[in-house]
Amino acid sequence: NTCANPVNVTLPFTRTGETTNCFGDDYSNASVASCGSQYESDNDKVYKVLIGAAGCVNITLSITSSTAIGFQVYNGCPDVSGSTCVFNTTTGTIGGFLTADINIPSAGFYYVIVDSWSVPGDFVDYDITISTPGGNTANDPCSGAIALTLLVSAAGDNTCTNAMCEPVAPACWTTGVMNTVWYRV
Repeated sequence: NTCANPVNVTLPFTRTGETTNCFGDDYSNASVASCGSQYESDNDKVYKVLIGAAGCVNITLSITSSTAIGFQVYNGCPDVSGSTCVFNTTTGTIGGFLTADINIPSAGFYYVIVDSWSVPGDFVDYDITISTPGGNTANDPCSGAIALTLLVSAAGDNTCTNAMCEPVAPACWTTGVMNTVWYRV
């Protein structure tokens, strides 16, 4: 399948027994919006997901064959000018999971493409789950800064943050979004 004929997804979404076998290599590193991964080089399957609000979305693949699996998320079809790679992750273990929390910046249609690396496999078998958008990190906006106590360590995570209260990017910053979390002392 391709962006012209994707699997249309309503969230939350779960499907078992999925495969990229016989789907062809329609999107690759040569695509306009390629994520630049070697895991865009073999049979791929396209899911078109309507996400109703910005937020944190979890995508999990339960891997049933091949360790050469990956998935990419695009804000448009990867071979269309103006589309961009939102997220890319790769590899896993047979019987294991490939999972990621992805910050979706705004409501709209997104394309999730499950793909593989042409060496060592031709296709991958998997189960897929995509969650509905959840809340972002509490200390993503500067108004939600978490108070720190001196000499006490605190864990942090900026996986599902937006560019709220971001300082201006330095001139050397060339790609991606700076996702800041805030603390106060």
